[in-house]
Amino acid sequence: MLKIYYDYQAMLGQKFGGVSRYCYELAVRIAKYGAEPVISCIHNHNYYFRDMLGFHDVDKIPQRLKNLEWKFFSCVNILKGLYDLRKPYDIIHPTYFNNYMLGHYKGKLIITVHDMMGELGYLGDVNSKYVKRHVTQKRNMINAADRIIVISECTKNALLKIYPDTAPEKISLVYQGGAFDSDRLVSGVDPMPEIKYILHVGRRGQYKNTDRFFEAMKIILSRHKNIHLLLAGTNDLSEYDLKILGGYSDRIHTKYLTDDELTGAYQNALCFVFPSLYEGFGMPVIEAMSCGCPVVLSRASVFPEIAGDAGEYFNPLEIDDIAEKIDRVISNENLRAQMRSFGFERAKIFTWDNTAENTFNVYKKALENF
Repeated sequence: MLKIYYDYQAMLGQKFGGVSRYCYELAVRIAKYGAEPVISCIHNHNYYFRDMLGFHDVDKIPQRLKNLEWKFFSCVNILKGLYDLRKPYDIIHPTYFNNYMLGHYKGKLIITVHDMMGELGYLGDVNSKYVKRHVTQKRNMINAADRIIVISECTKNALLKIYPDTAPEKISLVYQGGAFDSDRLVSGVDPMPEIKYILHVGRRGQYKNTDRFFEAMKIILSRHKNIHLLLAGTNDLSEYDLKILGGYSDRIHTKYLTDDELTGAYQNALCFVFPSLYEGFGMPVIEAMSCGCPVVLSRASVFPEIAGDAGEYFNPLEIDDIAEKIDRVISNENLRAQMRSFGFERAKIFTWDNTAENTFNVYKKALENF
């Protein structure tokens, strides 16, 4: 039985999010394929790992103390990781790119590259201290890894373009999952019953193209007086957001949703909109399609690779085009029915069981030296 070591980084670094969701779904499934996972994190901050590791909700403490707490427990977990790795493991699969472990382990090093945001400038100024540290540590891990997992062809192509000396034969494409299981699909709870709404899921920010999306939504809300916008899993509207949205803020709703509520939101929304300029994968697209929600999204980055013929695409740099494509979908029930059908079929390609099985095969290849 293969002994696998997963470290603390995603659990301490995210409460919710694609990277930590990926780590959780992999960790709970990998044992089915003949692996013995060891999941290490003191003072877990992540919602997905709450039953496995306990849960410390740092949102309830002031930001200054939150930063101090994160730094303290990062140091604690690094020391624990270095102690743990004195023991031999078949596979070491860190959950992010802090390279504290390099030179301090026995076994094969596997890393997962989710995206190339830092290198492409989507995390902010490439010359900032944070981005430069992130990019340097990531490059060190890429160079040291025995195998590299990428979650899309888009990410693989970007990695090879930025780091052309990386051996293509040590890169393996393993798609993420995202489809909810059948029990959750049955138990979905609409968080806004009796309201017609468009759904957006995830954080907001520069590369998320929020400004243009909000400008497009002003057009939609002016045309359709009974339509609302639900922003799920995100922070409240800022003064800047409210300024963009003008007089329509009363029809914008921000909510943190449970998994059952999120399933219900996907099932009952008129459509799901993903306006990002760049993503490594876009897990919410799979979730939406698996729940029968029509997806309206950017013709950019990874999205055509993931949604295929099931999506309605817009130019993410053109506000009028974003509004036009959203309007086209919400105004045409026959089109929405067709998109639901295509989406159900497309989502079947992306399952967490496939992710775990294919990842286990990567582990075996690493032990066979390719």
